[in-house]
Amino acid sequence: MNVQDSAFYGAVACGSSGALPCNGSQDKIGWGVDAGVSLNLPWQSTFLLTGAYSQSAIWYSGLPDGIWGENGQVNGNGQPMFLADAAFDPVANAWATPTAWSVTTLFEHHFAPTVYGNLEGSVGGLNWSGQGGGCPLYAACDGALIPGGLSPHSTSWIVGAGLGWNPAANLNFDLELMHQCTIQETPSGLVGTIYNWQSDDGAGAVFVPGAWNGVSSGFAGRFRLTRYF
Repeated sequence: MNVQDSAFYGAVACGSSGALPCNGSQDKIGWGVDAGVSLNLPWQSTFLLTGAYSQSAIWYSGLPDGIWGENGQVNGNGQPMFLADAAFDPVANAWATPTAWSVTTLFEHHFAPTVYGNLEGSVGGLNWSGQGGGCPLYAACDGALIPGGLSPHSTSWIVGAGLGWNPAANLNFDLELMHQCTIQETPSGLVGTIYNWQSDDGAGAVFVPGAWNGVSSGFAGRFRLTRYF
C-alpha cells in the first residue's frame, strides 16, 4: 500500500526544528491472518473460536468492529482507540505502524427447536511501534522532541449474552446485552488539544495540556428482528 499524510506530504515543516523535508508518504506491505474452529457439541450446542493477527492492516484484526465500530470508546466516554494502518508524526518525521490481534469465542445452546441462547466474549490488543514524536505540530511543543504521541499499548474486551427465538423459517428475534472495557496506556509524550492550527507549519498554534482518560467501559444492548428473503 502507499500511504500519505495530506497535511505534510511535500511540505518542509518537519523534524524538531520544523525545517526538514517531510517524509509524508511511504510504501508499506500490510498483512493479516485469521483462523477459526466450530464444534457441534451434544445437547444441541455449538462452540466457536476464532483468532486474528495483523501488521499494518488494522481492519483484518477485527478491532474496528468492537461494539458497532466505536473503536473501544463505549457510550462516548474515554479515549477512542486510534485505529489506522499507519500514522505519521511530523516531529519525528517518521511513521508509526500497528500490530493488532483478537480472539473471539461463542457458545450457543438450543433450549427448544425455536429457542436458543448464547454466551460470547472477545479480547483484542493494539500495539504501536516506531513512535518518535509526541506533538502533532512542532510549534506547539516549542521545538522539543517528545516521544510517544499515540498510546503504545491498548487492550479491549467484550462479554455478552443473548436470547433468540426462531418462530418460523427465516425469521429471528434476538435480544443481546454486552459489556465492554478498553484500557489504553498513557502516551509518554504530551497529551491535550491543539487550537488555532491555521497552516501546515503550525503558525499560531496553541497547545493546551489535558487529562488522559485511558479507561472506557459500559454496557450496550439491542433488540434485533431479522427476516431473510
